Formats: sequence, structure tokens, C-alpha cells
Amino acid sequence: MRPRSLMAGVAAASLALLALPLASPAVAAPVTSTQTNKCQTDTFPIFDWATTLTTTAVTDGAETVLEMQTNDLPGIVPLALTNAGVVGTIVASVNGQDVTLTGSGTTSAAARTPLPMPKVIARFPGAASPLSIVVKRIQFDVSAMGANLPTLCPPGGVDMAWALGDVAVDGAAGPLPTVAPVPSAAPVPTAAPTATKTPKPTKTPKPSKSATPGGSGGSGGGESKGTAASGKVKYACVLQPFGSDFDYTPSISLAASRAKEGVDKVTLAANLSEIPGLAPVPIDNGTMQVTLQAKMGGEPVVLKGSSTVNAAPYGTVPVPTLTAEMNSSAEEADVEVSAFAFAFGEMSGVKITADCKVSSGGSLGAARFGVGEISASNGSAGGSSGGSSSGSVTSVSASGSGETLPQTGSGAPLALLALWSSAFVLGAVALMLFLPRRRQDA
Repeated sequence: MRPRSLMAGVAAASLALLALPLASPAVAAPVTSTQTNKCQTDTFPIFDWATTLTTTAVTDGAETVLEMQTNDLPGIVPLALTNAGVVGTIVASVNGQDVTLTGSGTTSAAARTPLPMPKVIARFPGAASPLSIVVKRIQFDVSAMGANLPTLCPPGGVDMAWALGDVAVDGAAGPLPTVAPVPSAAPVPTAAPTATKTPKPTKTPKPSKSATPGGSGGSGGGESKGTAASGKVKYACVLQPFGSDFDYTPSISLAASRAKEGVDKVTLAANLSEIPGLAPVPIDNGTMQVTLQAKMGGEPVVLKGSSTVNAAPYGTVPVPTLTAEMNSSAEEADVEVSAFAFAFGEMSGVKITADCKVSSGGSLGAARFGVGEISASNGSAGGSSGGSSSGSVTSVSASGSGETLPQTGSGAPLALLALWSSAFVLGAVALMLFLPRRRQDA
């Protein structure tokens, strides 16, 4: 019996030895690290991202492929995205040498929900193991609505020092993964905005002679040109739904006129220079409603206007002539402006609005009332007014009657405005349309 037991033991040991070569080689576990980073999408407000990176590396003995996958980007986009193009870039120090990992793909998500990002990959010579990795910069560019919307961590493209620790390098069981070329992050081409009629430049209102009795203005009195109140006002604005702030410093002129001498009904018309170019995406036939709150001789009035706007990305936006009516028997009134606001109709599921409060310069001085109709062609009280205008806008009267009241704002183009359509405004808009480049004076 003893020999048989010995033979059985030898056989079992032989089978065990034969089985060892069939076992799979050990595979190093991916290295996962989490750090909260400050990030910014285009010019939207800075936000915190609790970033998780999962890192792996493999070598064929001559070259090494390094791969990184992030968790989803926070849900800061105010609209739904469907198959929006994404280009990812991570710059890291690998054993003391800078390596750039890239990747691309598409992403889809409901409005304000986390946004999946593509994996990034790099291939470089050598087979050293482990790899000591320190992440320096993370960037994901999303293309939507004809615009490229970059998210940078940290903001401004500066370096961080996120040490991932040592990453073990596995031996490749076959050919190394291919590093596909990354497409350009340039904006997706879109049709050019439909051309609309650009308002003609007009002159700034000038004082004119007083009423001439017996003129053509009606019974008992003639026409006279009034004197518009004017000045430069600084507004502090907040762009919604992105919560981004910006400054708007328009030149404003406000004129007033009654149809005939002795009539209390007075028509008001205000002209403002362009809204700064903040939008990272084009505005194509966007419907804009604008309001200006003011006081005429201490009496509150609200001037309104609307227009159809076409503008290139980051293009300034003309303001339509704003009108209102009031009753007054006075010959002139001190003018003080306060709140200003604009609102665009829904674009790709997003409604862009801005509310502005005066931070300085609200008093425009006195406006002398003219006699005669305010000219629809230049918005002045019995005379000419306005200044140069850039951009493309078709204005309509505040009453909706269809009368054309072109924009006649004055001054150099303001350098601001943004609709991230936009803090990320990705998506079929965006993102942002009016996404500000941080608060700055126009």
C-alpha cells in the first residue's frame, strides 16, 4: 500500500507543475486618485470639480502606452447635449519628462447633468516601471453651436502639481494600443447668420432754436427741436442662466417731444451704444427685448424696444431705439436712468437674459422737450441723434406696430458680451450665447 501512496503523490505533484504555466501573468491594478480642482469653461464662472483619474500603463519592451480616464465633468451646462464633439488633453510629468495625453469622442447629457469625457492616451519610448506621474494641466474642448468651448483645470492654463504616485507598467500581451490622431478643436462650421440691414450712422443730438410761433407744428405753435439729455453710464450686469457678471458702459441720449404746443402727451426716445461682445457663438436672428428704467423730472418711466439680432461670435450687439410716453406740461425735465435689461427668446432650450444696475453716471442732465414727431429714422426729438453703430440689427417699435426704429448708439465698439449660450453652454447653444470674459469695461 505504501508504494501506491507514493506514486499517487508524485502524480498529483506533476499535475500541479503542469498547471502552473497555464496561469495568467499578474496584472497591475489601475491607479486611482481624486483631487478637487478649480476649473473654468470658456469665460463662465470658475467651479470646483472633484476630479477622479484612473491611470494604467502597458509596454511592449520598446515603447509604453499611458492611459487616463476622468470621471464625468460637473453638470454646469444649462441645456441638453447630443453627440457633441469633445477633445481632451492632459499634460503630465512622467519620470521627470512632460507627456501630453490626448483623446477625442462625443458626449451626450441632459441639461445640468454630469457630462462624460473621453479617455486620453499617450505613447512614448521606453519601458521603465514604475512611472512617477504628476498631472499639470487638464483641458476638455466641447464643440457645439459652431463654437469651441474649452474647460481648463486650473483656469488660465497655469500648472498644478497633482501627484498620482507610482504607476506599475504591465507587459503587453499583444500589440500596444493605437494612439489615434486627435481632430482639431476648432468650432464646428455653421451657416453664416442671415444678413440684415445695418443702421446708418447718425449724428449726436444738438441743441436747437426754441419753438417758432406760426410754424408747421400745429395750431398755435410751430415745430422746434428739443435738446436731448446725454451722458455715459456704467452698469454692473449679471448674465443668466450662467450667473456671469460683466460691465456695460454705454453712451446714452434721451430725447423728448410733444406733437403740438400745449399738448401734455410727450414721446420719449433713448439710444444706447452697443452691448459688449460676450457671446462665444453666433447669434442668428435672435429676438431681443430691451428695457431701460428712468425718471423724467422725478416721474418713473420705462422705455422699451425690441430687435432681431445677427452677430458673429463675440460680436457687439446694437441696441434698438427705446421708446415710451408720458404726460407732462413742462418744457424740460431732469433725466436720471437706472436699471437696464435685455432678454433673448429661447435658443436651443436656453433663454439668455441680463439685468444691469447703475454703478456710476446715472444722471444725464436736463432734456428740453421738442415740438413735433420724434423721427423714426433717427430717434431724435424733432432733429437728428445717435452715433455710429456696428453689427446687424433689425429693430421694431416698442408698441409692435411694425414701425422701424433703427439702433443709433454712439461711441467705439464695446469689447464684451456673451450669450455659453454659455458657463459651459455647450450644446446646441450654448452655451452660452453671451458668456462674459470676466467683468471688464467696454
